[in-house]
Amino acid sequence: MLMCANFGISHAQLHGEEINNLINRMNTGKDLNSIKDLEEVYDGSLFLWKDWKPGVVTRKSGEKDHILMNYLTADNSLVYMKNDDLMALNPGGSQINSVDIEGKTFKYITYMRERSETVGAVEVLYNGTTISLFKKYDMELKNGHDGSGYKSEARPSIITKPMLYYQSLGSNISYLVPASKKEFYSIFKDKASQMENYAKKNRLKINEAGITKMVEYYNTL
Repeated sequence: MLMCANFGISHAQLHGEEINNLINRMNTGKDLNSIKDLEEVYDGSLFLWKDWKPGVVTRKSGEKDHILMNYLTADNSLVYMKNDDLMALNPGGSQINSVDIEGKTFKYITYMRERSETVGAVEVLYNGTTISLFKKYDMELKNGHDGSGYKSEARPSIITKPMLYYQSLGSNISYLVPASKKEFYSIFKDKASQMENYAKKNRLKINEAGITKMVEYYNTL
């Protein structure tokens, strides 16, 4: 039986400045004050999963808590329901080590967003000793347009946009958006040429699957 444990929880800021700014930019002409209001206007969802999933929260002490959870893409937080209220895990002071949901492992990290530090939940794609790879799920709102750029009859939509981040030993977490192959392989520093040869030999592309394989191999060097 899934139980809600008290492991350091705060209310999710669903009506905060960040989500209000996103909503206001869409110019829907409607008063949108909640997730329900937003999803009545837009196709798609603010959540990573349609249904709530069994989650396991592992504390740094090793203790585990079991609870139905989801991932809120509006503010990159792990959330659950309590007494009909949407609640978010509070990474500050909660001593959370990791959260496992649907075969994915999440952790909270500090990263740069719009020139300021912010904390959010990311999926751990590979946890290495020299380079680690993470995936963050962001929300993107799109108006209904046809291919010519004019408005169509299509409803506006909420899209989940995965974004890759990496962290080298002793450095900050960085957003992985290589403008070229040369720029991408530079993350491997003095082993850039060796990694490029490895990728060519194994026919790896610069996408999530290929990058994950490369990071895994790099950690064995």
